[in-house]
Amino acid sequence: MHYQATINIDEESCQACRKRVARKVCKGKAIVQVDPEEVPWIDISRCFDYRLCIPACPFSAITAQRASVPI
Repeated sequence: MHYQATINIDEESCQACRKRVARKVCKGKAIVQVDPEEVPWIDISRCFDYRLCIPACPFSAITAQRASVPI
């Protein structure tokens, strides 16, 4: 069994902060936010899984969850 992490943004924890620190550190620009008041989401096709966004989020709203993937 192969394991793959999925990066998620918790909508309840996310404050859609103005500084957008996690979005700035994302190398793939995978954190997408169309409306400034809207909770951002992860475009997994652009995510390189560097996980720099996780410690950068001041509200701990970004997490990685391990999922098993058949190979």
